[in-house]
Amino acid sequence: MATMTLTSSYRSSMQIQLTYEVSPGQFKLTSIKGRRTDGYLTQSYNAAGGEMIYVTVGGTKKTFNSTGIYFANTSSGWSDAWANCSGTWTGLSGTEQIYITLDSTQNVTNIDSSTFSGSVYVTPPASTITNNTSTSSRINFGSNVTFTITRPTTSTTHKLTYTVGGTTYTIADAATTSATYAFPTSLISNYPSGTIANITVNCANSNGSSSSTVVYLQVPSSYVPTVNMTLTSSSFFPDGWSGSTTVMGPDLLQGFSTMNVAVTASGVSGSTISSYSVKVDNVGTYDKANFTTGILKTPGRQSVVATVTDTRGRTASIEKEFYVTAYSAPYITNLKAMRCNSSGTLTEEGTYAKISFDYYVDSGDTDINYFYITASCNGTNVTLFDGEDSNHSGSYTSGPIFSGLSTDLSYLVAVKLSDAVYTDDGAAMPSLNYSTTVSPSAVTISKLAGGKGVSFGQTATEEGLHSYFPATFHDKVYINNNENGTYRLREIRDLIYPVGSIYMSVNNTNPKFLFGGEWSALTDRFLIGAGSSYAVNATGGSTALAAHTHSIPALSGTAASNGGHTHTYYLPPGWGFKTGTSTKNTVTDETASGLTLGFATSSNGAHTHSVSTNASTSGSTGSGNAGNMPPYLAVYMWKRTS
Repeated sequence: MATMTLTSSYRSSMQIQLTYEVSPGQFKLTSIKGRRTDGYLTQSYNAAGGEMIYVTVGGTKKTFNSTGIYFANTSSGWSDAWANCSGTWTGLSGTEQIYITLDSTQNVTNIDSSTFSGSVYVTPPASTITNNTSTSSRINFGSNVTFTITRPTTSTTHKLTYTVGGTTYTIADAATTSATYAFPTSLISNYPSGTIANITVNCANSNGSSSSTVVYLQVPSSYVPTVNMTLTSSSFFPDGWSGSTTVMGPDLLQGFSTMNVAVTASGVSGSTISSYSVKVDNVGTYDKANFTTGILKTPGRQSVVATVTDTRGRTASIEKEFYVTAYSAPYITNLKAMRCNSSGTLTEEGTYAKISFDYYVDSGDTDINYFYITASCNGTNVTLFDGEDSNHSGSYTSGPIFSGLSTDLSYLVAVKLSDAVYTDDGAAMPSLNYSTTVSPSAVTISKLAGGKGVSFGQTATEEGLHSYFPATFHDKVYINNNENGTYRLREIRDLIYPVGSIYMSVNNTNPKFLFGGEWSALTDRFLIGAGSSYAVNATGGSTALAAHTHSIPALSGTAASNGGHTHTYYLPPGWGFKTGTSTKNTVTDETASGLTLGFATSSNGAHTHSVSTNASTSGSTGSGNAGNMPPYLAVYMWKRTS
């Protein structure tokens, strides 16, 4: 609210005061008051009205009918009895002239002859501007946005501008009622961490006023990060192998190969990559761009899917396939070497030998069909399989491939199995080696010549007692046991379970029938290690904790002294004593002068306090039994007594 003082053109001592408001394109008069500065009073009054006041603003005249017009003496201030003097003028712009004339019913010359004039600046009316976007209906960067402008006059033009990233851009220089504009996609780089943008467009009127509108944009869905991926084998694949005709990507072999995964990605228009997620079939998911898998154990066609996310939350994915060639390691089982004659007929006295075994070689891929099996004995090397064979698993028995074998000696037979993986040519794994022996000819009993050895069932070849026949003993077996330097003849059972031993089993068979001797069963109790707290063979304990009480002994003591001292007592808020008196007073400020809000107690000197408890104080855990059983496994137990 503003005021303006205007002076009469007829008598300079007569003044009026206007109270008003100015807004764009508008002048609003609230009241008119009058006064005289020369000490006189001028007035005209008519209860029926007719005291006319004419106010012209910007060429538009408004008439106000009042009951009185007063120019009060200065000492009385402004007269505010000018009634009904309020109105609004619109369509104004810039500096507007104000003219006021008066017409009194009593024909007061000082009133009727006075003219008052002045001026006021009115802000030009602003245009209104809107656009066809909203928070729920955003338009892509690069697509047209339509602006609609409502202007105060047909001659008003508008300059439309906006500022992004510190740079101001012009949409139109002289728009009238509309404009169309596509916000360039190059602006997207100013929003690296989001997919939306709110841009304020300023509308500057040719009349000097301005307005604005907010444009709601979004990054097109096509603006996603870019991603690529390469797969390479990081470990062995046999030289010369093509793997499989369906192989995609690196050469990978089941059970041997690992795979290098390298993901390259970049953001778009200012965004950066914030996370990686790479899923490898049958292996797992990784959150990094570069890594090496573990050993690939699943054969066949598989894939890797890499997904990257940028700082806008946009994602991009790429999938690549790889193929793991199926492979199982070869093996030989049930290898045997047998004496035979030159015709291959088995005989214990044979000086020839033949071998037999079961074998397996992976046949899942044509490149794995190629394998070798060789055997050697007594200086003779023999190739049993060389190259591709139609049978990659089965049983094999050779002819009489080794000759000149003494019936008194045993011979080592070495068998080597090789394929494209297990070879001795510097590949991933060495050849697989197996061995067995050709035993000496069978005899009932043989004594080692020149040594201390006896063999049953074949010629003795080493010291000691050896039996190549199944042995059955029909009486006790004793061992001459060395006990502290003294040899004692002991039964085997007494060495394993002497008297006093504990035997445990989940089978309810008395060890008497297994080992002999006498045994007593141990039931419904735990075992505990003997020592200083528990003597050997001592028994005790209970499966339940009986009700009991705990007594608390009498306690006493003396609290430490803090020396002679006083304590300060403070009155409740709002009260105090005048200094030097005992009169209680209401106070509203704790810092009020002359009032004491607290005072000190008198000192009792240095002293201590005694503390004690009732010696008869006790408590009970309650009646009944409380369980205390740890986790257990129940077994049968016996103790050998004789």
